[in-house]
Amino acid sequence: MEGTRATVLAFLIVAMTFTTSMAAVARFGAIFPTNRPRELSAMRLALEYVNEKGLVPGVTLEYILGTAESLNHFEMVLEACEQADKGILTILGPHGSSQVKATQLVSSSLHIPQISYAATDPYLANQEINKYLLRMSPSDATQGLALAQLIEHFGWSQMSIIMSTDDFGELLFHRS
Repeated sequence: MEGTRATVLAFLIVAMTFTTSMAAVARFGAIFPTNRPRELSAMRLALEYVNEKGLVPGVTLEYILGTAESLNHFEMVLEACEQADKGILTILGPHGSSQVKATQLVSSSLHIPQISYAATDPYLANQEINKYLLRMSPSDATQGLALAQLIEHFGWSQMSIIMSTDDFGELLFHRS
């Protein structure tokens, strides 16, 4: 429920930013990996909620869906380019930090705001580089600090860490 509220809030912020043009329809791009149908469902529910409640007066929000394989960054970049070509106002997604880094190159170059709902790489917090990125989840650095505090709190002297070998796992491990 908290994630849905955050998504609705993000939609409102972006939609209200662009209502000065008083467009009857505001379209945004949505890039989701094909193996994450729940996130697409959450986005659709949030959009339906915003439109039904009339939370952005005089504006109907619509989306242009782009899907790509989770680890195919080239497909993600192509989707961002295709959506930008269709005149979207913002991009929602994709899921992972490395995919967001790839699509952020397109969105920031074209001055299109991008909403990241799950990317956690601390690099993405750099507003000098990612001026058009709104992150909705805490950084890996915060998660690593929480893990270290948990270990310290319980006074554990031995433990095992199972991690992925991607950016997420490596950063979390080195911060812990």
